[in-house]
Amino acid sequence: TTELEHLKRSENSASLWKLHADSLLGLLEVASAVTENGRRVLTTTSNEGDGAAQEAITTSLGKLRDSVDLTVQTLTRAGTETFAG
Repeated sequence: TTELEHLKRSENSASLWKLHADSLLGLLEVASAVTENGRRVLTTTSNEGDGAAQEAITTSLGKLRDSVDLTVQTLTRAGTETFAG
């Protein structure tokens, strides 16, 4: 969230925008790996019948997906505005 705030504040400076955008892209890569690992763990807990763990993992993956979606939307919007003007 903090990196998103910095990105929004740096929209008028292409060089600063790029630094923050690069950081966010790195975080998106980490989020992808975490999602993949979380799904594997979810499969394991499903096979073991651990309902509480399944719910916790599903909730966490949903929150991560929401953050990823917000990040992608912000990068897309900010990039369009930064480089269009």
